[in-house]
Amino acid sequence: MASNDNILNDGDGDSEDWIEIFNEGASAVNLTGWHLTDDAALLTKWTFPNVILDPGELLVVFASNKDRVDPGGELHTNFKLSSSGEYLALVRDDGTTVEYDFGPSYPQQVTDVSYGLQQSTSITTLIAGGASVKYKVPTNASDDVNEGTNPNSWIGTNFNDTSWTSATTGIGYATGSPDAYDPFIASDVQTEMSSNGRPSIYIRIPFAVANPTDYSSLSLKMKYDDGFVAYLNGDPLSVAEINNPSADQLSFESIATTTHGDGDSIVDEVFPLSTSLLNVGNNVLCIHGLNRFATSSDALFLPTLEGVEITGGAIPAYFTTPTPGSANIAGASSPGPLVRSVTKDLPPLNLGAGNLVIEADVTPTLNPIASVSLVSRIMYGGETTLVMVDDGTGSDATAGDGIYTATISTAGMTAGQMLRWRVTALDTMGDSSRLPLFPDPLDSPEYFGTIAEDPSVDSSNLPIFHWFTSSPSGATTNSGSRGSVYYLDQFYDNIQADRHGQSTGGFPKKSYDFDFNKGDRFLVEPGGNRAKDINMLTNWADKSKTRNTIGYEMMRKSGHPAHYAFPVRIQQNAAFFNIADFVEDGDDRYLERAGLDGEGALYKMYNRLDSSSSGINKKTRKEESNSDLAALVSGLGQSGDAKLRYGYDNMNIPGTINYLAALDMTNNSDHGHKNYYLYRDTNGTKEWRPLIWDIDLNLGRNWRSGPAYFDDVFRNNNLRAGPSNRMKDLVFDDSTLNDMFRRRVRTLMDEMYGSPSSPNNYLQDRVNELVALIDPTDDNANTGSDDADLDYQQWGSWGNNNAMRAASNRILTEYIPSRRAQLYSLGELPSAQPVAAPINISSVDFNPASSGASSDQSGEYFTLTNLNTYAVDCSDWVISGGVSFTLPPGAVIPVGGTLYVGRDAVGFRARSVSPKADEKRYLVSGYGGQLSARGETILLHDHLGNLIDSETYVGSETPSQQYLRIAELLYAPVGPTAGELASIPTLSASDFEFIELVNNSQLSLDLSGARFVEGVTMTFAGGTVLSPGQRIIVVANQAAFE
Repeated sequence: MASNDNILNDGDGDSEDWIEIFNEGASAVNLTGWHLTDDAALLTKWTFPNVILDPGELLVVFASNKDRVDPGGELHTNFKLSSSGEYLALVRDDGTTVEYDFGPSYPQQVTDVSYGLQQSTSITTLIAGGASVKYKVPTNASDDVNEGTNPNSWIGTNFNDTSWTSATTGIGYATGSPDAYDPFIASDVQTEMSSNGRPSIYIRIPFAVANPTDYSSLSLKMKYDDGFVAYLNGDPLSVAEINNPSADQLSFESIATTTHGDGDSIVDEVFPLSTSLLNVGNNVLCIHGLNRFATSSDALFLPTLEGVEITGGAIPAYFTTPTPGSANIAGASSPGPLVRSVTKDLPPLNLGAGNLVIEADVTPTLNPIASVSLVSRIMYGGETTLVMVDDGTGSDATAGDGIYTATISTAGMTAGQMLRWRVTALDTMGDSSRLPLFPDPLDSPEYFGTIAEDPSVDSSNLPIFHWFTSSPSGATTNSGSRGSVYYLDQFYDNIQADRHGQSTGGFPKKSYDFDFNKGDRFLVEPGGNRAKDINMLTNWADKSKTRNTIGYEMMRKSGHPAHYAFPVRIQQNAAFFNIADFVEDGDDRYLERAGLDGEGALYKMYNRLDSSSSGINKKTRKEESNSDLAALVSGLGQSGDAKLRYGYDNMNIPGTINYLAALDMTNNSDHGHKNYYLYRDTNGTKEWRPLIWDIDLNLGRNWRSGPAYFDDVFRNNNLRAGPSNRMKDLVFDDSTLNDMFRRRVRTLMDEMYGSPSSPNNYLQDRVNELVALIDPTDDNANTGSDDADLDYQQWGSWGNNNAMRAASNRILTEYIPSRRAQLYSLGELPSAQPVAAPINISSVDFNPASSGASSDQSGEYFTLTNLNTYAVDCSDWVISGGVSFTLPPGAVIPVGGTLYVGRDAVGFRARSVSPKADEKRYLVSGYGGQLSARGETILLHDHLGNLIDSETYVGSETPSQQYLRIAELLYAPVGPTAGELASIPTLSASDFEFIELVNNSQLSLDLSGARFVEGVTMTFAGGTVLSPGQRIIVVANQAAFE
């Protein structure tokens, strides 16, 4: 691609041009020393590093002129591509043999349209639906894989399965009549599985392959309920898996770690497989099917295995849908006109102000434009096609400027209705293109759109979520239905909506999941992040309509990284639908929005932290096993001092303390056995912390057996409410951690509830604010027109039949006074913390002896000591001066305790001398800057800005720190000359980089072990001594430098 604008970004976020290399041979090719060039006179212009290209593999190289050679990541050439056409060649490692070239030049290129050889993809079905199989519902561990330690396991190619039951796929059972699974089940196994309480099934599927090298890749398509592990030809490492326990936990009685919804289960999920395990002749695919429960009402396991063959072509073509890293298919000798942009994301239409003008920026590529058409439709009515013009007539402002225009009549629209459109362009050779592209009917928009103004929503104070669907009833099922959404002047087309929740699925007013298309994610707030999925949760059980919003807000106010949650008004198909609670979904984008690392491990927990294989739903890092969680379960499963040592080294102590204390503020007891995430900062501290989800039962409402949600009695829970788990036990079973928890509870209750004599408090104010937002008029809910009234009229109530105002008033008059009195009467809580409570900055280690294998600064630290007779909550206290850091919420220092403030958690715990790991060291880490060996001052202020302590320490510089200086460096050298390349063909510009150091003293400097650690990495060898005034040069490539 010689003119890349929006197709593919490199690691810097730049849209650089790119070149794709394809190995169409039957064996791997070592590209080391091969070349790419855009100059026929200089065939060795850019050289590949050590790169192996397997058969059928594709490799993308950025033609960026950045000249980076990184075998483990992106490759960047030392030249760019010309969109007007130029020479381009792939040259063998002898520097003279041209393997392939576009010569004398490739043709003119078009922005965001790729050019290359048309390839063909052929699919061979190796295992089809209805294939013959053998299966067994195991009852003991004799056949278990055991991570490959059982030589007689059932996945082996020579395993004797003659005693197993013969059947055809799909395997499963269903209890509905009729049932959505019926068309997919050929062999019913209900008797063997659920009737006997067996959640696992083993399935062996033989298939034949004449020549494995015929296939570039394999594609396993699975319909499954609820999880599975797949093996190929006896290899104990699974080739595909989902919703499964880790390999060390997998056994004949394993269950799926989470439920796979019925609607999702009957849609193929695709798992790409390597061809490396294929045999010539006989092969066997083994499926370990997993049901969520031993007595689940249904199961389904239906695999299809396909061999994918990509063959290189000889005919160049343009590709209007570029596929970097994938086969070049659906190309054309002419790409058709390029539709660059179309009018979209408009504010609601004023139907009284006239019709809607749509503009499209259309550019010819290789042939002239013949026509441009605008296709529109109102709601789900028929399509109307209009001719778009660029002749300066009608609504077209300027003739011949490439902006085509047409006017859509809005005469048939009514308030709140949806209007959608798309643009199609045709050239004189009959080649066409469109926008939106709509490449995937299940993951891309088909139209742009907007809505008509709706005066009925003008009086609402809530965000308006306009939802359009041709099947409202379908959206109430697990299968769901597709539709469109308009929110914050953004239109989202062809998105998936389906029912959310288990116990709430039986409510008349249901919860819904909305899944937005790739490349068109949901904008939660102006200027904010975009979400992949969102939840619109029912508040039918919460008559006050406040609890989700306030519950999550109380957690965030405490400093806990909780979900966004707020009330919205939903209009469905231009009519009032309900008031729902918007809650973002738990995924990597939530983590990043909340200030955490989106690449960390996130588990949704349905157990008491006593299993890493059942009762979990892994949300991120799904390509990895659950071994990290298994280690946590095991570590916290210890007792006494061993458990504490593990906890201090592996748990985020302040984050855990804060989570538990904040939950007590919400009066939520529905957690511990479920309703929490576990998050690990995998790439950073390695520490775990709990995160909240599902907090609707708060502010007096509890789940009770019998009435369940439907109980009008308010209850005040004790501290430490809810079922126990290993993380909660870590804190509550230890007197020191428990004291820290109690201090944090006292801080938060002062902030949120206030003292019993306080006339107002945060919680009371927030309830009143939400009532004013949703139900501002104090009138009869049966006849009123506020949002809360409309919701009451639409969905009704239960129990005492309170509407929002009455239910919220109960929180104000019954719950808050009662809960406040309860909290302040608890004798175990400490007195209010004095203002400017003294804390001392004590020891400072600015030159750590060792952190791991070698000496570095990652092990440096200083300490904060509490010499008071009471625990001190240092949440949000600020450290400044030599380093900068804000102590995290929950950072409570116990009586006589010490808080270690480290630069790097991993480095601190890897120290070879005390303080270090396995010593119950209370640690926070991640400050900015570094403790200087020259000495400096550290300042500590509390959250109100009061100076608490300062410490000026005396440094101790090494001779190298005093006298060694960088005298010169070359960081952006020019590329090699022709003569230099003739001498060393593999040279690139970066090979000429160097750094010059000088000894400015009258002493000899011993540089043994001194290191460059940022920008470049290099360690001086033992015995390296620099004499007074002497210089030493560190080079990237000695041969190039010389």
